[in-house]
Amino acid sequence: MADIKAIETQYKGYRFRSRLEARWAVFFDALGIEWEYEREGYDLGDAGWYLPDFWIEKIQCAGGDPRSFHVEIKPKRELEREETEKILWLAKLSKVDVIVCFGDPADENTHCTAWTDDDNYWVGRVRFAYIGNIPAIIHEFEDINWRRMLGQLYAQMPQNRERVENAFLKARSARFEFGEQG
Repeated sequence: MADIKAIETQYKGYRFRSRLEARWAVFFDALGIEWEYEREGYDLGDAGWYLPDFWIEKIQCAGGDPRSFHVEIKPKRELEREETEKILWLAKLSKVDVIVCFGDPADENTHCTAWTDDDNYWVGRVRFAYIGNIPAIIHEFEDINWRRMLGQLYAQMPQNRERVENAFLKARSARFEFGEQG
């Protein structure tokens, strides 16, 4: 089976390598998350070069201070071994966590993985949400207390879930043909 070629897409003055990356940019914009596309490449030594898709500067993290992240967008959940190694090296050498988002942002089953800046990584859902009026990232651990806190966060602010769902819909309905801007 032949590989399907991604469609280059323009949005907000950037030429994205794929329509999927452009949809994530629309999603981030709809949430009020500031981003840069392909901000900086990294020499990973023997692992080669790596150019992360997005840079998110100082976004609020539930239960912690604002942090910056590299964000990688992948069309499917499976990563080749080489990709996994590069992501680990990127996190380790840049000393910045990497969030890998799989699939369309409007897919409720979008699975995100966070990679730490040491030799380990954890696989877990990362949700984009709001804390008050501030866009945030919430890491969902398997910890019962953390899940309880997350449930309380959503229960206290039901309008925030609606805001995130609206961002999903905006990303899904974005049309880039004929110069439309998402």
